[in-house]
Amino acid sequence: MRTTSGWAVLCVVVATTLTACATAPAAPSRSAAPTARPSELVGLWKVSGARGEVPDTWLRLDVDDLLLFRPCGELMGSWRAAGSAFVGSIDGWSSACTARNPETPWLDETRAYRVDGDGVVLLDADGGVVATLATDGAPVTTGDIAADLTGVPTPAPSALAVLDRVAVLPQARGATAADLRGAWAPVGFDGETEPGVTFDADGTYVASDGCNGTIGRWSVTDGGAFVATSGPTTLVGCIGVGVGSWVAEARSVARDDAELVLRDVDGSELGRLRPR
Repeated sequence: MRTTSGWAVLCVVVATTLTACATAPAAPSRSAAPTARPSELVGLWKVSGARGEVPDTWLRLDVDDLLLFRPCGELMGSWRAAGSAFVGSIDGWSSACTARNPETPWLDETRAYRVDGDGVVLLDADGGVVATLATDGAPVTTGDIAADLTGVPTPAPSALAVLDRVAVLPQARGATAADLRGAWAPVGFDGETEPGVTFDADGTYVASDGCNGTIGRWSVTDGGAFVATSGPTTLVGCIGVGVGSWVAEARSVARDDAELVLRDVDGSELGRLRPR
């Protein structure tokens, strides 16, 4: 874990992996169309046109991690992309900026992106522009952050290749954003805890394995390609189902009658959800 002075962090981030029995996956039939390469997002970008930001704002996207540089200090979080879908979320920040959860309305609204020449355009759910990213200089930092985190990231080619893996989509109909909205519980679980997930219309979700909660942001394309960030969580022993892990690992979501089927990038079934 990266540690710098003056950071306020929500809580310790723990990678929670709780498994449950899942039915065998249907034979995958196709891959999401590679309309964009998420590796093209990796870089140090000057942010323009973003609601709530001043001109001297930069966004650093490394593999999975993001840093938002403001004049007051840095905000930290994570991002995910698949095809043209994109989500990003903030889970830590410099105490010099705020003692409360910082507002990033443009990042909250971002659901997709497109590469435009040497830059990137971030888009909302309706295709409207929420911000543009350009390679233009570098931020002036507070000195509380390691120097190697203030420049252009240089991940290994193998890490970039992982970002660009194209999800295998199932034979079943790809789920839409409207399909996902609402509260869901894991199929086949009959315990005393209440694992599940709620996908909200504003692009956020709240998930639980029955004892430990997590929050994040999600986006899905019309073909069912899916991405989600995963925020901090606790690690309490629990007889439940790792629904939050399913959501974080899923790269496609399909409808099978009333159920949602979540699959990883290879098309292997992670789990099934039913309406709660």
